[in-house]
Amino acid sequence: MIKDVDAFLAKFSLKYDGLPRSLDNATRDERIRHMYEELEEYSKANSVAEEFDALIDLIYLAIGTARMQGLDLEVGWDRVHQANMRKERVIDDDGYFKAGIKKPEGWKKPDLTDLTNGD
Repeated sequence: MIKDVDAFLAKFSLKYDGLPRSLDNATRDERIRHMYEELEEYSKANSVAEEFDALIDLIYLAIGTARMQGLDLEVGWDRVHQANMRKERVIDDDGYFKAGIKKPEGWKKPDLTDLTNGD
């Protein structure tokens, strides 16, 4: 997926291979607007196919935005995934699972500062 998005970014001269950075305000606002549009498309979808399309577009935009910022998605993903896997399912007093996931006591969010120039 990342290679596909990189090809798209290269096609439109949006590819960035430098150090991690923030986007300029106009570009950042544009990316946020597009992500909101896709989230709204998902919320208004009338079929699984429409939901699926919106989800893929959201993922495409998220990957593209991270790549435009020079962020290392593979390493960052692994760290966030490891932290998420330490979360627990919420269980009610009767021993049944609830529809929730919680951070257990002592849970720590992943440290991504070395991947973002310390920002």
